[in-house]
Amino acid sequence: MNEAKKGSGALLAFLAIACAACLNAINGTLIVTAFPALAEAFELPYAHISSLVMYFMAATAASQPIAGALGDRLGRKRVFVVGIVGFCVSSLAAGFSASYHELIFWRVGQAIFTGTITANAATLIYRITPEARIATNLGFMSSAMLGSSALAFPLGGLIIYAFDWHFLFWCSVPVGLLALVLVVVFVPADTKRQGKISSVCLMGLPFIPFAASLQRLIEGRPFLGMMAVCVISALLIAWLIRRSPGSVQQFGMINNTRFNLGSVVAMLGGGVTFGLMFMLPVWATATLNIAPAELGAYLACYTFAMMLASPVSGRHIDIAGDARSRFAAQLLVVLGIALLLAPLYRASFATAMLLVGAGAAVLQIVAQRATLLAVPLQVQSLAMGMFNTYRALGGILGNALPAIIFALYPASTDAGDRSVLLWLLLIYVVPLCLSLWWMGRVDDAKAS
Repeated sequence: MNEAKKGSGALLAFLAIACAACLNAINGTLIVTAFPALAEAFELPYAHISSLVMYFMAATAASQPIAGALGDRLGRKRVFVVGIVGFCVSSLAAGFSASYHELIFWRVGQAIFTGTITANAATLIYRITPEARIATNLGFMSSAMLGSSALAFPLGGLIIYAFDWHFLFWCSVPVGLLALVLVVVFVPADTKRQGKISSVCLMGLPFIPFAASLQRLIEGRPFLGMMAVCVISALLIAWLIRRSPGSVQQFGMINNTRFNLGSVVAMLGGGVTFGLMFMLPVWATATLNIAPAELGAYLACYTFAMMLASPVSGRHIDIAGDARSRFAAQLLVVLGIALLLAPLYRASFATAMLLVGAGAAVLQIVAQRATLLAVPLQVQSLAMGMFNTYRALGGILGNALPAIIFALYPASTDAGDRSVLLWLLLIYVVPLCLSLWWMGRVDDAKAS
């Protein structure tokens, strides 16, 4: 059972957790519209800027299961606070970076600590929320994060226009300090610690060499050696898990069809989102002849749609289940991609962003609620860390697809070229629809 609170204390605790969770959203979207400017500032081909996302997502994937296991074992609020402090320090240092490699180093630091925040946020929400309102509150938290993202898109473009790239990292530090104060004051102290740290929490580590091998491929450097490191590390961790009775027990609590399907849905949804976010700053700018700040306003439509759809879909799912929401998510994403594939105008671009954004919001709530309720309380933070690792893997793969296409076929950034959209549709959207259909079959079988 979750430890639900009542009244104003629960509301203030929720607002504190949501404020901290917004750090990841702000940090991730501030730099999207600035990708072309960052490539110019560091004198790099545009495709190579994918490393800012690639290594960020790899570090997120590696850190979240570890952070979740630490939260279960040491206390979720305690680990949450460490994540906020570490994020502020890493963001401040990133703004002072003297080289692109130094910026990547501190960007990885940001990823590790925002991963620590994200892995424990949902379980802290679960502690203070009655089970009948879990999807609703997850929806409100997603809405807060997405509202922050919506503001961060145009803000990033304005910062690049008025200042320089350093301020992209510094401006999130005050938000981090505010979140730190709110969490310390209003989130209830840890009462009991049930989890054990086992080899399962290491499962995200192979994604670091995996991302490095993809980035080497994008940059035209040898990548087979790094891919071999990825395979060897994955096999070693699998061996460690099988040798440890505690790891086998923890993995058994998490490894069920409902959890796995929810995680796959989150991964494929992340692939669509990150594929679009890396493609659009260069492709939409060329196709519509718009400036970065204007592009940020259009991308804000995406996150505003997510912000509005998240609490509405969450409440609907709590009341009526997620069957209709699964169908709505598929329909919205497919219609949005179809609009981008048609002749593109400003109005159709804004509409496409609204449709895909609303679909992504529903996907997020469906997937996170399914996985949260599919595992026992004592491993929830670890499970959420694993869930977010799947999402991060989707981000790595989604970011890599357009980057590889841009590197191999530079003309694909030209106005009107839709090759990246077609590949996104084939590789991510079609399997996403099949996974949601399968999730429905599992629910039907369980109900009968």
